[in-house]
Amino acid sequence: MNDNLPLYSHSNIGGIFDYDFNGPFAIASVKGTQWKNLNFGGEFVIANQNQKILLREIYVNYRLGPFSFFAGKKDISEQQRRPTEPGSFGISNNARPIPKVGVSFPDFWTLPFGGGLLAIKGSFFHGWFEGDRFIDSPLLHEKSAYLKLGNDKIYLESGINHFAMWGGINTLTGENLYKGFSDFYKVIIGGGRDGMTTAGEQNAIGNHLGYWDYQFNYEFENFKLELYNNALFEDAGSSKIFNDDNLITGFNIKVKSNKEIRIKTFSFQYMNILDQSGPGLPDPTESVPTKAENFGLNFGGRDDTYNNYLYRDGWTHFNRTIGNPLFIDRALSQFYFGIIPDYGVAIVNNRIKSFHIGLSGQYKDIDFRFLSTFTKNFGTYAGLYEGRFAWNGIQTNPNFEYTFLEPLKQAYFLLEVASQPFKNKDIDATMSMAYDRGEITDNLGVSLSLAYNGVFERNQ
Repeated sequence: MNDNLPLYSHSNIGGIFDYDFNGPFAIASVKGTQWKNLNFGGEFVIANQNQKILLREIYVNYRLGPFSFFAGKKDISEQQRRPTEPGSFGISNNARPIPKVGVSFPDFWTLPFGGGLLAIKGSFFHGWFEGDRFIDSPLLHEKSAYLKLGNDKIYLESGINHFAMWGGINTLTGENLYKGFSDFYKVIIGGGRDGMTTAGEQNAIGNHLGYWDYQFNYEFENFKLELYNNALFEDAGSSKIFNDDNLITGFNIKVKSNKEIRIKTFSFQYMNILDQSGPGLPDPTESVPTKAENFGLNFGGRDDTYNNYLYRDGWTHFNRTIGNPLFIDRALSQFYFGIIPDYGVAIVNNRIKSFHIGLSGQYKDIDFRFLSTFTKNFGTYAGLYEGRFAWNGIQTNPNFEYTFLEPLKQAYFLLEVASQPFKNKDIDATMSMAYDRGEITDNLGVSLSLAYNGVFERNQ
């Protein structure tokens, strides 16, 4: 057994716990409080392990017609979170919420033309990451745009989600990487400065990632079927509307039933993010100037998902992966493997293949949730070749040793039950048991919680 918690004990709960948290904690929150069109809330977390008090959430939201104006930091919604899945590629509930301001169409808005069959939604946010990073206090750009075609029974959704970490102060040189409003515009469109080079990699300003999202929904008499596919990208070269090489795909079945024991949601998900535009170098270098020196491979490879040569803390917030928690970051890898080479980046395992099955349901007055995730972990291209811009490692040394030289198989499980066992129905009791088993870690954890929800009347 390791000192760290099992994966599903610490992931997707808003960054409340450190990886090795063990002890009691308390949460005080005001959520969903409504006054006219204004919605506001906040959450304090008191954890005894580090004797810290954390203002994890504080936000205000104003609705004006289809528009929603937001300021603050808040977990993603239950609908966005999809609690029977491992976590979104872009922003999940794995890290603390990032403070931001912005405007959105949170719900589909039917267009006045198209016979009621066309609707749109979208979002545009500007945010701020924490300090104490290699690039100190960078900025967040986040946007989405979706189109819906169909009626309430059968419809298609398609859209794009784009995220960027940009600006900030280079702690090595003291340089302010924000050069003016033109940078903001170029981040929005994914552009770069003239003559910009990043250690041999021609790139946009900042660290970009995102996904094209396609969903098909059909409402049957007794259940709703949701099919989806996410085509993942890290740069313009890998941004393909349909990407068979780097994808997350799956389905959800939401059951309508009044039976005493019933399944509410069944989820299946497959993720394959091995290719990352192939093993060729991202761009020509002095030692590898042409395709011939690149071993016949095209340049533009080794996307290095969630990592970036300049933003070395990667797609993390307070040392936790912002997106999918199956990616192993530097801090967690030290519990698993001790100190291993990370080549100056935050995510030491980002080439992953996984299958996931999740379900939620109810038996009498007891709610339950079960997650099971099976992964093969291949590390990074930088680990295989001793650097993202290098052709060493397995290419030159037949005796090269690397933690992920042979892919590591790992499974993660969670069983959670919740009820209101007391006469006072404002008290919720939850017990969860998480278990990790495989070639990376074997671990078991149990948590118990009580929640009292009666101080303020909540409007959901």
